[in-house]
Amino acid sequence: MPEGSDRDTSSESIDSDEYVGAYDKLVRDDIPSVVREDGNRPVTRRVDGDEYDRYLAAKLVEEATEYADALGANDEDPIAELADVHAVLDAIVEASAVTVADVRERREAKASARGRFEDGIVLERIDPSPSGERGRNRNGDGASDDGFHVEDAGGGERDDVSGQCDDVPGERDDSDETDSS
Repeated sequence: MPEGSDRDTSSESIDSDEYVGAYDKLVRDDIPSVVREDGNRPVTRRVDGDEYDRYLAAKLVEEATEYADALGANDEDPIAELADVHAVLDAIVEASAVTVADVRERREAKASARGRFEDGIVLERIDPSPSGERGRNRNGDGASDDGFHVEDAGGGERDDVSGQCDDVPGERDDSDETDSS
């Protein structure tokens, strides 16, 4: 069972052959010792530079997927998976030429320009404006800076400054759609 086996096995009894197989993935620094303690022989190599960056990116996707999978599973711990995501993010920052302060500054700039992820807004689609006009950009000068009409899926117009919708969150008005079934 190689897939996703970078888990804490310190408190459980496992079959030492359960994890035998090919991996080609970045693991925590102490995993080779754990493998040896289980009576198996780890075959490893060290990576650096661009190759290390690629393995970190792949590890981030792996851990983020495990976090998403753990959200609906009764036998998984989403907090442990989120901690793994955070550990990989820390390693990415440490391996790069940026600082945590740089990342926070960029995060705040993006939040200021486009908002955060606090309101639970899911973009289902973007329909063309009935009048053919584009939405106003955030500067309010009528020019579209991204080419998207600003309307939420429920039909409510979004205030370009606050990002708020004029309809009730979670309600959709699909009355103008035709049923194609």
